[in-house]
This record gives sequence, structure tokens and C-alpha cells, in this order.
Amino acid sequence: RRNNLKEALSLLEQIRARINRYSATHQKLIAFDMVRAYIHNVSEEDVDELEFALSAENVPLMFAVLHSTIEKRRYMTETVSKDINKEMKALLIDYVDKNYLDSDMSLTSAADYMKSSIYTVSRLFKEATGMGFKDYITSKRLKYACHLLETTNLSVSAITSECGFGNTAY
Repeated sequence: RRNNLKEALSLLEQIRARINRYSATHQKLIAFDMVRAYIHNVSEEDVDELEFALSAENVPLMFAVLHSTIEKRRYMTETVSKDINKEMKALLIDYVDKNYLDSDMSLTSAADYMKSSIYTVSRLFKEATGMGFKDYITSKRLKYACHLLETTNLSVSAITSECGFGNTAY
């Protein structure tokens, strides 16, 4: 269960609950096989703990060590995932803030830039800003258009074009 550590913990608990009906030797064999299989997918720092579990005479200790290493990995995976999401959100906001005046700016172009789906980009954007993608861009463009109207002598159609709006009627 490489990609679903919560499921791995659940399965481990199910096996732990069912293993009591076997002989002590068979229990050790099952636990030994589980720990040995798990060793192939762990970091080097977990290997020492798992090797200790393999040398243990106590099956509950083997399960405890296996449970501990799965929990540690699950926590690390969740932490890394949160960090990646935070970085992706920052990268996305930066991209949009630098390119909102481009009339071709869209959720699709942002997704292409992020090398992700439009659904993921839309979700990340909403989480990061509290606004939908289109509303955010429209708001930024309108603020800039107001600034240009107040500080320049440009025509409305020139400002419309400068701010990335597709047509003057908008």
C-alpha cells in the first residue's frame, strides 16, 4: 500500500486483530514477512527500527514498530504535500499577478503554466485567494483600469485594450 498510508495502517490493524488465531510460530512468520516486505519501501533511518523488529521475539513489538514507521511516513507525506500545495499556490498567484493584463490569460493558460489540470488550478487558486480565478483577474483588471482612467488621458478603448479586456463593451 505504497500510496495510501491510512489504508496500510487500517490493514495492519486488521491483520493484528486476526493473527491471534495462529500459532506463535506462524504469527512470527507473518509479522516477519510483513516487516521484510515493508523494508523495501522505507527510508534508511527506518531500517534500523525495522531490523530491530525482525530480531524481536515478540510479535506485538514487531507490529508496534511497523505501525510506528507507517505513522511516521504518513505524517511526513502529509507535511510534504502541504508544503507542495503552499508552494504551488504562491507560484500560481505570482504567475497570475504578473500576467493578468494579458488578454489570453485564462484558467487553461494558468493550468498549462503549472503543468496541472484546470480543476486543480481552480481549487488551489480559490484556496489561496478566496476568489474564483475569473473574478480575481477581472477585479485586478478593473482596479488597473480605474487607475489609468484617473491618471492618464487614454481613451476608454485604449484602456480596455491595455487592461486585457477582450472588448470595449465589457
